[in-house]
Amino acid sequence: MGDAGVPAQTRRQSKVVLDAILTAAFNDQVTLLHTGKSVKRPTVAKKTKRIITSEQYDPLPRRDQEVRPPWRAHAVARAD
Repeated sequence: MGDAGVPAQTRRQSKVVLDAILTAAFNDQVTLLHTGKSVKRPTVAKKTKRIITSEQYDPLPRRDQEVRPPWRAHAVARAD
């Protein structure tokens, strides 16, 4: 799968699903061996955290400054 260009995260998720199926089959005594136990999962690199400066933080909308969508503003007006 790696040679076909499938991302590592997708391969890891596929391995988790396959392990769940094989574990259920092993627990139900459908198979004698859990064949997925000997296969290693691919490592997935963690995303690096991006630290922003105060200049980048200031223009972000605050919760009290948030503009409500028209349907939400209408519902709030009716509640009053």
